[in-house]
Amino acid sequence: MLDLRTFTALDSSPGIGLSEDDFAIVSSVDDGAISEAEIVYNSVSGALYYNPNGTEDGFGIGGEFVNLGGGTDLVAGDFQVR
Repeated sequence: MLDLRTFTALDSSPGIGLSEDDFAIVSSVDDGAISEAEIVYNSVSGALYYNPNGTEDGFGIGGEFVNLGGGTDLVAGDFQVR
């Protein structure tokens, strides 16, 4: 569950899954830090990042907020927004 009070940069609407535009899968921290998506999953390390500053280098006020372990399959529809 992603709360819009915490994840303020999300474009997704409450009560539905995370939009495809808000989610990306990458294979390195560097790729995640410049992704257009706000929720970025590193499929190699399992890290899930909040990237509120989009394509600007780094994660801004965001960063890694959970680690699921490498090899976990995720899609945008696995998340709910409230």
